[in-house]
Amino acid sequence: MNFYLKILPGLFFILIACKKNVKFSNDSIYNISPTKVLEIYNKQNIALIDVRTEREYRYGHIPNSKLIPLEKLHQAMSEIEEMKEKKIIIYCRTGRRSLMATQFLRDQGFDALNMIKGIVMWDGPISK
Repeated sequence: MNFYLKILPGLFFILIACKKNVKFSNDSIYNISPTKVLEIYNKQNIALIDVRTEREYRYGHIPNSKLIPLEKLHQAMSEIEEMKEKKIIIYCRTGRRSLMATQFLRDQGFDALNMIKGIVMWDGPISK
C-alpha cells in the first residue's frame, strides 16, 4: 500500500504532462471535418470564426461566421468571450491558420475545434 502511495504523485504528474502535450499536437482530438460541421451547422449552438484575411472573407465565407483574422485574434478576446457558451469552430482556407487559432483559444479555456482542410473542402452554403 505504501508503495502505491509513493508512486501515485509521479503517475499524476505524468498524466498531466501527457494531457498538456496532446493539446499542442496535430492529432484529430480537436479537429472536426467540414462534413461534420455541415451536419451540425443548423442543429447545434455553434459559433463559426473565420481567421482568414478580410479580402479572403469578402471573396466567400460560411454564412453567420465572424471574421477575426488570425493576427487580430488576441485583440478580439472580449468579442470571443461572448461566444464562450457555444462550441466554437474555427476555419481558414486550408486549416493551418485555424489550427493555430484553435490552440490559442483552447489555451484560454474555450471549447474550440479546428475545421480541418478549411473552407476549400466546405460543401455548404457560401456568402459573399
